[in-house]
Amino acid sequence: MREIYEQHYSEEEIAHVFTRINDPTVSTLVAYEGEEVIGVCVFLAPHEKLLPFTTTAKPLELYSLYAKARRSGAGKVLIQEMTRQAQEQGYTEIVVASADRWQQSWGFYDAIGFTRVGQINEPNGELLQIWTKLIR
Repeated sequence: MREIYEQHYSEEEIAHVFTRINDPTVSTLVAYEGEEVIGVCVFLAPHEKLLPFTTTAKPLELYSLYAKARRSGAGKVLIQEMTRQAQEQGYTEIVVASADRWQQSWGFYDAIGFTRVGQINEPNGELLQIWTKLIR
């Protein structure tokens, strides 16, 4: 799974992602084609900076979504399964934050029913676009 992240992230970012992924309170879904990893979805309790954008009592954060090939359907399937599992666990909303360097993926969240609810300017100058989706 690491090789997926190596294509797009610095070593520092990869270390941060894997610290989060290896936390036992984090859920990770992996999509395979044969033995090849073609997608990864990581979800967890929302970061506190995202809570002001949520409107329900039990939100969940989509922390990381990666599909090896755009428009392959892997991302959509992973989100659908994440949503199903989240609903079973009583979650009521999904919140997503995506940095401006990932703008090519922003239309995906719009297309699958997420609503843009705001932005955060990070201390490092990076802009985060925020979406939410009710899943009750």
